[in-house]
Amino acid sequence: LPIIITKCGSFLKQKGQEEVGLFETASCPERLQGLRSKFESPPKYGKNVDWKAYCIKDAANLLSLYLTELPEPVVPWSMYEQFRLPMHFRLPLPHAELSEEYADQILSLPGPNRRVLLYLLGLMALLAFKHERNGLTAAKQVSLFQPGLLSHPADRLDAEEVALNRNTLVYLI
Repeated sequence: LPIIITKCGSFLKQKGQEEVGLFETASCPERLQGLRSKFESPPKYGKNVDWKAYCIKDAANLLSLYLTELPEPVVPWSMYEQFRLPMHFRLPLPHAELSEEYADQILSLPGPNRRVLLYLLGLMALLAFKHERNGLTAAKQVSLFQPGLLSHPADRLDAEEVALNRNTLVYLI
């Protein structure tokens, strides 16, 4: 897993579970850029980040920024249609069968992509579990992270396709 994902995710797990508005408040641009530069600087690339100088929203904003700046979503474009296919048949498929289909889809992802997706789904599930306190339902988190996880340039402005992508991710959470 990329260090930036594990460090930000770990900080969010430790301190952000009950934080209201976690992904809604922007960080100070200078502080966010300083934090980002720590993850881009050799030799440790963020392994030694001291979170005392940063707030939980800095970690949330940096994680969100990192995902939106990926050259390709976590689910690669080459696997995009195939990955979404089980959700097209959601109504006729029993829950257990749909879960099995998605387990197969996730296993078919390249190793690094699979690990990132599973880590982020786990993080979102943990935050969604506390949604009564933090307001972060699975659907709300997916609306923030979906472009970096499951999207395609051809479907970017198609409301039905975006809804299918979001429903897929909410189901996985």
